[in-house]
Amino acid sequence: MTIDKEGCWAIGSYDEPKKGTANPGLTFKDNIAGGCVFSGFIAPGYVACGDVDSGVFANNVAHSIDGYGTYMYANPVSTTTNTCMEWSHFAAYKTVEACAVTFVPTNEMRAHHITCIDVQKGLALTTGGGERDQVKVILEDSNFYGESDADDCPSVDACHC
Repeated sequence: MTIDKEGCWAIGSYDEPKKGTANPGLTFKDNIAGGCVFSGFIAPGYVACGDVDSGVFANNVAHSIDGYGTYMYANPVSTTTNTCMEWSHFAAYKTVEACAVTFVPTNEMRAHHITCIDVQKGLALTTGGGERDQVKVILEDSNFYGESDADDCPSVDACHC
């Protein structure tokens, strides 16, 4: 399955990797993950859409990741996941896969204040798990800085982020 225990930080996803483990009151802020294999972070979104002040996952940065910057899953505490999922305030740079990825069965996916720098596969905000008549994906107040030759590689060989 796509939630994997190989994140540098797997927040609440270890015991029940398909849906996460309920952790009421959990906050995970101002952390840095670097050089990870699968993902810098595997983390839950907000408890409810619009709950920006909850700070469940905020101001975290992933860099030099062989996979995703973060894999965001639906917060198991949430009772509104099937209608809306939201997360924000994340940055990633130099990731081999998308800087962030979601695959949550929901009608509305919201993300904001996301920064992706030199990532090979952009950002993946997906709503999985069946067909819907309407799906809304909202990305706001975010910045993307392109993939390019990297001048900061450790070797003399040409490298590409």
